Amino acid sequence: MKRSSLFLIKSVLALFAFVVFFSCDDPVEPIPYFPMAKVSKVERDSVMTLLSYKNKELSGFSIYINDVFTGNAYVNYKSGSISCTMNNVRYDIELSNTKGGVRAASVRASMNGNTYYIIHYVRFDEQGRLTTAQVDGVDGQSRYTNYYYEGNTVFVEEGGHRFPIELSSFDNVGYVCNVLDFANAPLTSKYVINPDLYFLNIYGTPVSKLPQGQEIEYTANNELRQVGKYFYEY
Repeated sequence: MKRSSLFLIKSVLALFAFVVFFSCDDPVEPIPYFPMAKVSKVERDSVMTLLSYKNKELSGFSIYINDVFTGNAYVNYKSGSISCTMNNVRYDIELSNTKGGVRAASVRASMNGNTYYIIHYVRFDEQGRLTTAQVDGVDGQSRYTNYYYEGNTVFVEEGGHRFPIELSSFDNVGYVCNVLDFANAPLTSKYVINPDLYFLNIYGTPVSKLPQGQEIEYTANNELRQVGKYFYEY
């Protein structure tokens, strides 16, 4: 009788282990966390954004275009997702199943309940840097963008063209600079690495050096004050 009971217990435990092992279709991926400096204001071209925080998380935006207030956006965090509505566009960000840092699996932008576009973050390299994204819905098409990190140059590939970014020796302190924007590649600059969402820190490992050929200024506290068209306050 004892042997039968012991056999039954072992069988149940084995079955439980089997179910747990094969039900993990989406295992947790450990990735590094890169702390981003708490920037309170970002200016680029005609857009000025004020950022507010709750503890370590970005909690909201106040947006001005040509010095005219266009609205507030509040960030809603849930388990596995982030959402916010900015200038009548709602962003629903699905997060990858990661441990350590946070990384986007997809971003869905919608207006009045209708999908505007969807970005799928398809592949990252062993250092956590974005290498492939899929852009769906822009101009009614589905296209891919690719990113190559070769020595002192980052190449952004989209639409059959390669856009290079030559990197300088200057540090991207606090990772506040959206370096990939300096390729001036249309899909990347507007959709894949959305400049309005950049400070959510969801796009994988940031580029650690600043682009060459840009005016760069640091504050007395060694914080970034300017990189080209971008100006920062803390």
